[in-house]
Amino acid sequence: MINDKRNIVSVLNTNNQVLFQVAKSILDDNKIEYFSTGDVLNNMDPVLYCAEIKVFDKDETVARKLLNNLTEENIYIPDKVNEKYRPFAGYLIIGSILILISILISVILFLK
Repeated sequence: MINDKRNIVSVLNTNNQVLFQVAKSILDDNKIEYFSTGDVLNNMDPVLYCAEIKVFDKDETVARKLLNNLTEENIYIPDKVNEKYRPFAGYLIIGSILILISILISVILFLK
């Protein structure tokens, strides 16, 4: 819970993960304190995903000016950024399972 008398205002609402991360980076680089929601929702469907960045009212003008031109057209966003495309992880899991099975079989044969 924020225990501060200053007002907090929203400066960005987006369902785009890349835009959200770039905006946070811009605010970090300019030493603007912000509060974000939606950081952990990045694996959800982009239609349902909604992230928000809020700043103290004293920083609102500067933050809005910094984030004003931040649009999908202005930054490179890979085509598959919102897709769950991780084939290597699947291969790693299957490989690990096969190695464990072969170790178990070896131990069982050794103990007989």
